[in-house]
Formats: sequence, C-alpha cells, structure tokens
Amino acid sequence: MSENKDHGDIYILARDHDGSTRLTAQHFLMTTRIGGLLMPQLEPTAQKPGVKIADIATGNGIWGAYAAVAYPEAQVIGLDISDQQFPPAWTWPKNLSLDICNILRPLPQKLVGYFDIVNVRLLAPGLSGRKDFMTAIERFSDLLKPGGYLQWRDIHFPAWQTLDESLVIDDKRFSRFAQLLDEVLEGGISNRMFELGDLVTENPTFTEVSTHEPPILPWLLEYETSGAVKTFSEMLATARMTLARSERRKLALADEAQRQMDEYLRRQGLMVLKTKVITAKKAGV
Repeated sequence: MSENKDHGDIYILARDHDGSTRLTAQHFLMTTRIGGLLMPQLEPTAQKPGVKIADIATGNGIWGAYAAVAYPEAQVIGLDISDQQFPPAWTWPKNLSLDICNILRPLPQKLVGYFDIVNVRLLAPGLSGRKDFMTAIERFSDLLKPGGYLQWRDIHFPAWQTLDESLVIDDKRFSRFAQLLDEVLEGGISNRMFELGDLVTENPTFTEVSTHEPPILPWLLEYETSGAVKTFSEMLATARMTLARSERRKLALADEAQRQMDEYLRRQGLMVLKTKVITAKKAGV
C-alpha cells in the first residue's frame, strides 16, 4: 500500500454494507473482551453530567451510538475521515453527532481542548509510518481538556494469531497466510505497527499511561475467528482491486493467502485479531 505522504486516506478495508457489518461485529467482540465501552478507570469521568466524549475513527458510529445511550448525560461526537458509513442522521441518539475529520491534519479550533474522553478504535490501519502515529497522538492530546483521558484500542503486532486448545498467544508465531498478506500489502498492517504505549509515553502531555491486553475468551473464539477472517478477506479483496494486472506475482500471492487460510479453517482452525488497549491521562489537573 502507498505511504501516507499527504495525509490522505489509505484505508485498506471496505466502506460498504459488508464493511459496516464487520465494524459492528468488531465492536461487540472488542467490548466483550475488555468488559465494556470503557476501561474501569474512565468510568467515573464518563458518568459526569455534561461530559464530552470523542470517538475517533468512528466508522459506522456503532461505538458512539452505544456510548450515547450508555451515558445519556454525555455529548458524544464521532469523527472519521469519511462519512460513507454514517447512518442516517435521524437514527442517531439525540446526544450523538457524527462529522468528518482527518486526525492527521490541524483540528477545527472548536474541538481543541473540548473533550473529557477521547476513544480511538482500530485507527492503525489508516496510519503509515511513525510520523503518522506521533501526529495522531498529538491530535488526541489537542482534543482533550487538561485531566482528560485517552483510550486507544488497536491492533497488536503480529496482528493475526492462530490458536489451539492451549490458548497460548505467541508473538513469534505468524501464520504463513498472514505472511503472504503482509507481502501483498508491501508491509501492510504489520510493518505499520508500533508499541502504542511507548509512543503515547513519548508525548510529554500524557501521564499515567497503561497497557491492557484483553484476555482470550474460549467461548468467544468461534466468533472472533469469523471477524478475523472477514477482515483478512476484505484486505485481500482491496489488494486485488488496487493491484495492477501487471503485478501478477502479488495477485498470485493474494490467491495463495486466501487458499491457505481457507485450508486452515477447514481443519477447524481458530484465529484472533490481536489488540491492546492503551489508556492515558492528559497532564494539567
């Protein structure tokens, strides 16, 4: 995939109804894994009357909609580089709004220092290189009031983890079909991954940085596998559409990645899209 040299849109997944279905499934899987919309240390802030919550990379607005219902005293604003997956405005909860915003560009002044909580979910696939990550973290800080909280849930490299009954997560284990996808994407997701907690810590405006790895829930694995497979297949489909016909080798790699994943699944293989949750507090209070 191309480098994000001009802070453009390099999203490598679909923004159609199928893509929205994936986002909705990911929402339920991720909130189940961490036990709710927010980590426990953010709950007291979320419960305050008049609290302002931003949802970055809101996609189809599913997290923001649930947050607006769960925290009826809050004002929730979902922001995304594209409005293609926004539901009709008349369906939004009264305390939810959705708007277009490129987090890598300067923020509208009205949003600077406006929020008590900034939630971010699966933004990394839309970032390219360390500079993008550090710029995004700077923008998260800009959005927050002093004393406000950041919650960032994102992919943890290696993203694709195959599992057996031992439920052992082995960061050195990277399936062959995932390696093939990585090659098709020229580094793709895996080469754009960094240790997010370390990057947030590098920003001097953030304190109390912590990292949480959601536990593996055996009863959820079949559904997590479906979600991971959906994401994997969407990436392959996007790659096929963007590759030139002359790039026959990569097209062949994409086909082989799909074949190997399908074969793994036929053997009742299970897989998860690994994530971490980073929380941090903006200094000042």
